[in-house]
Amino acid sequence: MPPQHLPPELHDFIFSHLRNTSGIPSLRVCLTVSKAFHELVEPHLYHHLTLTNSNDLDRCFEFSPETILKFFSAKPYLAYHVRSLKISLGSRSYPYRSAESEDTLLVATIMLLQGVKSICLENRRLKGVCMPRDWLRWTHTSVEFRSTFLQILKLPSMREIRVEDISEFPLHILNGLTSLRTISLSGLFLYEATPNSSASQLSSRDKDKRAQLKSLTLEDCYSDVVLAWLLDPSSRTSPDISRITHFKINTRSESAFKNLPFVLSGCKSSLEVLEIDACPDIVNLFYRTGERETRMPIPTPSRNVLPPSPLLSRLPSFGITVGISQPPGPGSAPSSRLKTISVSLPSPFFLSYLSALKHLKFDLTIFSAKVPAANPTSTEDFYTDGYSTPFEWVRCMLEELLLPDGHMNGSHSLERLTLDIVFRGDLDVLSKISWAPLACALSSFSPAVPSLKNVEIQARLYKKDAKSSELGEMKNDGIEVIELLKRDEDMGLLIKRGLVSVSDMIL
Repeated sequence: MPPQHLPPELHDFIFSHLRNTSGIPSLRVCLTVSKAFHELVEPHLYHHLTLTNSNDLDRCFEFSPETILKFFSAKPYLAYHVRSLKISLGSRSYPYRSAESEDTLLVATIMLLQGVKSICLENRRLKGVCMPRDWLRWTHTSVEFRSTFLQILKLPSMREIRVEDISEFPLHILNGLTSLRTISLSGLFLYEATPNSSASQLSSRDKDKRAQLKSLTLEDCYSDVVLAWLLDPSSRTSPDISRITHFKINTRSESAFKNLPFVLSGCKSSLEVLEIDACPDIVNLFYRTGERETRMPIPTPSRNVLPPSPLLSRLPSFGITVGISQPPGPGSAPSSRLKTISVSLPSPFFLSYLSALKHLKFDLTIFSAKVPAANPTSTEDFYTDGYSTPFEWVRCMLEELLLPDGHMNGSHSLERLTLDIVFRGDLDVLSKISWAPLACALSSFSPAVPSLKNVEIQARLYKKDAKSSELGEMKNDGIEVIELLKRDEDMGLLIKRGLVSVSDMIL
């Protein structure tokens, strides 16, 4: 069948794939094939737009507000095709930031985009710079920009928002946005609660204006403020998490584990996909190579063994102090004071309570390291080859998914278990890793979960740059790790039996 005779739905699927795989040049070529193709391709070509107030437009498909404003002013109908918008803002210290007057052009451009469904607001940083002190503060943006951004969020079409490292971004401006379904947060945030008495002042029409979230991602959220915002009992407009089906969290601090049960408890009946990006500083233990029989972790200054609970905290409740905004009185300025929001669990929470869970994914890191030798005889042999793995943590997490009788709660809904493992360091040292603890945990877990269809290990490998002491970019060497796993006497047996599959994440 000639391409032009294919159903429009199939063309749309193909063009969507090109759009999502950076096939923009191919889409531009398709635009010129025929009038019919032009009409089908055009919405995909302008589906995503990245705007930036910086002058270093060296990233792919980024545009200045001035360029886009001129383009859409000439062809205003194209602006409605933009469904995904990314705004990349340089801080005042960013060396390539445009003049402050550019904010006016940025605001004018944003106001043309009235069909946006997904928006990302990010702090544009130099490569390798990721400290909070380098983040852009929300209050450092112009009043005009903040007002316009809020207007865009209130579009009926808005479904998704992502905020990356905009320091003190006010979470409460997301309250009442009933069309939102997906929220992704990274950075330091601010939450100003409403006075307790204000709830009675809301009209009956406003009291239940809550977004019914389907997906929530918390990456590098460094405080409890997000939890206070989500679980504030006095708020009737903060997002509702009881219907979340997908939740991802990055655990770069112990407070993330402390907060995890409270979020999971709120969506325990609806959550289908749980992804935990486990920070090695929190979950990994160190081992020496060649100690296969004992496999005892090496004591470290901060920790010898993991806490009994993988979630680190069984606190039934704790208080979070946030600001509370007071409306100005006659002849007075707005005032603010503090308020403590109490979050609590109705009962101790266990992972086995996630009755709808279908896919559990752990993002893990394994790396080689120099560790103290067991019996050094001189300063020269004080350190020996070692490695760091999260196997004990994985075992604890899998055990928590099982009830004391050895079976999952509810209807045994778990179908997929994925371990996305990044390997860093010397492959020769990594080849000496004892995989027995993980193999034992997986072989015990799989028979206890009849619904489990697949246990997959996805492998990636970072190698050192030969010209530098720093770790280089990810190389296409995941295949080496796969072969290593297949040769291992413990993991290799599970792979041969079909209990575990392995794949290379580099496509």
